[in-house]
Amino acid sequence: VEGNKEEKPRMDTQTSYILPLEFLELPDDLRQKAVKHLCEAIERSGNHLQTGFLGTPHICNVLSNSGHSDLAYKLYVQTEYPSWLFPVKQGATTMWERWNSYTIKEGFGDVGMNSFNHYAYGAVEEWIMSHNLGIQRDETQPAYKHILIQPEIDETFSYAKGGFRSVYGDISSAWKITKNGADIEFTI
Repeated sequence: VEGNKEEKPRMDTQTSYILPLEFLELPDDLRQKAVKHLCEAIERSGNHLQTGFLGTPHICNVLSNSGHSDLAYKLYVQTEYPSWLFPVKQGATTMWERWNSYTIKEGFGDVGMNSFNHYAYGAVEEWIMSHNLGIQRDETQPAYKHILIQPEIDETFSYAKGGFRSVYGDISSAWKITKNGADIEFTI
């Protein structure tokens, strides 16, 4: 019936912006608008993660790839629930399936979905390697045959160091903030 059209509700979640930014080729104006809305959604949440298994692995990469590494760092070092470091403050030594699988105050969460060895939230390591440490693949030469080293140094940390073994050998990167700027070391 004309004039009686139902409006669809607008999705305004962190993940609703992350997924198209990560997986779709968006026109520049739409991309900029989605990035703006994502940043606003993160800031509205007090720099807390409001994502699940689909959005969490991509949020920091999307932010850094869109020029907002400062916000990615804020999410990364957040210690209040929900965040990557909240479980650490509760005694975690592994990645949990839920941000609050166990709390000092409440004990164990629902046993129906409470793995203490779960990859999904641990996917932040990709951002640590590619942006914090700056070890990036050249997509035209797979498997780290050609490497880009371009760490995004942020004063959140005074230094960072890490690496991994690729099929072509060990790759490591380290940086340290100094009074004159930063020192960067890498091994390939």
